[in-house]
Amino acid sequence: IYYSATRRTRTGALRSGIYSIGADGRNRRLLTADLRAADVAVSPLGDRIAFVAYRDNSTVLATMNVEGGDVRYLTRPDTAYQCFSPGWSPDGKSIVFASVFGPYSAIAVVDADGSNYRQLTSGARFDVDPQFSPDGKRIAFVSYYTGIPNVCTMATDGSDGVRLTDLK
Repeated sequence: IYYSATRRTRTGALRSGIYSIGADGRNRRLLTADLRAADVAVSPLGDRIAFVAYRDNSTVLATMNVEGGDVRYLTRPDTAYQCFSPGWSPDGKSIVFASVFGPYSAIAVVDADGSNYRQLTSGARFDVDPQFSPDGKRIAFVSYYTGIPNVCTMATDGSDGVRLTDLK
C-alpha cells in the first residue's frame, strides 16, 4: 500500500512524504526521505508511482519506482502552474493532473516521460481531481465552473465535455 502522510522531522518541522506499508500493517517505510511529497498514484503495472513534489516554492509532477528511487521530474518549478492529483492512464503512458494557475485550475495531461504537456480545460473555472476511465477513452473530473462542484467527463483530447451531475 502506498500513501502520503505528514511527519515531524528531528528539527520539529512538519514534512509530507510518501510511504509504503504491507497490507498486514507491517514494514512501514518512508520512500521520500529527502523530498516533500504527496498525492500518490500507482501506475497500472505497479512499477512506478506518480506524485506531487514540493520544490522551490512550487509543486511539480514527478514519478519514482516503487522502492523510492529513480525520481524523475515531469514538470518544472519555474512554470506558471502548480500540480496536484495525478492519475495514470490505463496503459501507463500518460498522467492526468490538476494544473493550478492563479485563482483557476485546469485539467492537464503529460506523457509518463514528461513530454507532450497538454492543457485540456481552460477559462475562469476550477477543475480538479481528474481520473482516466478504465478503458482510457475519457477523463472524469470535478468542475466548479458554476461555483458548485459537479462531476464532468471529456474525451482524452479535451473535446466532448459532458456534465454528469447537476448540483445546484
